[in-house]
Amino acid sequence: MNGNEIYNKLSFYWQRQNLPSEPSSPPRSALFRYHQSMSEFVFDACHLEGNPYTYVEVKTLMDGFPVGGHRLVDERQVLNLVSSAKELFTMVENQEFRLDKSISDRLHNLVAFEEALEWGHFRGEGQEDQMTPHVALHQGKYRPQDTQPGGNNLNKLYQDGLEIIKREITHPCERGMIYFLFTAL
Repeated sequence: MNGNEIYNKLSFYWQRQNLPSEPSSPPRSALFRYHQSMSEFVFDACHLEGNPYTYVEVKTLMDGFPVGGHRLVDERQVLNLVSSAKELFTMVENQEFRLDKSISDRLHNLVAFEEALEWGHFRGEGQEDQMTPHVALHQGKYRPQDTQPGGNNLNKLYQDGLEIIKREITHPCERGMIYFLFTAL
């Protein structure tokens, strides 16, 4: 499958030629850097969601100290992102992480707990099987695939994309980035 076919199947484009040919460091080093930068990753994700917490406030909350002056929903979002980031770290560290729906659902259960309409599964798999939300990230809006009862359309879309990612993208860094972008889309 050529690059254009991959791009068309996944519904977005990227520039493969700009990626390094080899991972720049062993997994242990990547885990160390991820752990050291976790507060930055959490802050960046909060910022994309429009959360008013500053970097210092995110770090303070991550260190276990309360931060006054914010809505509880904003605090919950930060704590959910921390929880999911730590879970991802543990899964990778224990070599339990893999690209599949059960892991995706497990992380979504943590990151969207009490924030999304439903969490821990695809839209349509739970009680809400009719609503298709508009998704807003920072300043952009996106209308995802329609919600169908049982989530069959999203499961098929996910499985088809996952098959392409696993089969056609061998570089570990590229595979990780593309999986993230695909599942976010």
